[in-house]
Amino acid sequence: MATLHGLGVVARFRPRPERGSAPWHYVLDTMGAIVRAARTGSEDALAHASRFRRDRQLAIAHSSHLDHLVTVNGFFTALLGTARTSDGRCELRTWWNEAGSAQWVADSLTMNFGYAAWKASLVRPDGLGIWHEDEYRVRFLVEVDTGTEPLKRLRDKLVRYEGLADDLGSSMPWVLFAFPTAKRESNARSTLGRHQSARRVPVATAHRDQTAEPAEAVWSPLTGDTSQRRLAHLALSRPPAVSRSEAP
Repeated sequence: MATLHGLGVVARFRPRPERGSAPWHYVLDTMGAIVRAARTGSEDALAHASRFRRDRQLAIAHSSHLDHLVTVNGFFTALLGTARTSDGRCELRTWWNEAGSAQWVADSLTMNFGYAAWKASLVRPDGLGIWHEDEYRVRFLVEVDTGTEPLKRLRDKLVRYEGLADDLGSSMPWVLFAFPTAKRESNARSTLGRHQSARRVPVATAHRDQTAEPAEAVWSPLTGDTSQRRLAHLALSRPPAVSRSEAP
């Protein structure tokens, strides 16, 4: 990273926590934007690079969402780390950020159902990914919880995902809730599991205070067989879809 910083590919900053010191945080710099655009080769990427502003990249240093963003990115980079040491058995085929995930939701609803943008805006995952391991493939939406939201708000998110599941049917991705601690996960599972939406949305949960990586057997489906399994193996245990008329 120091070499990339010296080449102008990335810029760096150190947040100022209330206590102690923070490590370097890195964002794309001007040369990095140019390299990315050239590698992509699309007109949109080249146009985006021409509008690149370093000060906007560094403004994240003062954002109240910095910790959340770092946690979300840490989730996906952990998967990349697993893939790079798997001798080709694993691959993170897709990693989209919050904006890209929201666009995927909007495109899916508009293309298939012609819905207005307001409905798509109700669901804003923190990220979207497609993970391959051996012969298994799982597509997922990520909700990274930092423990600051009331559990009622998590339940409201589940209700909104229920509406998306109604529309997408069997193509609905898994929704992964990643919690900071085992206690927080347990309390959230109790709250989410009591709601009828839990029967109709493929949800799995894990907590981040364990040593295992997100590709490993840390994910517990919210309903059905709740035993922990690997991320890729969620593809084997998708709960059956329940129509709105069948839900209690």
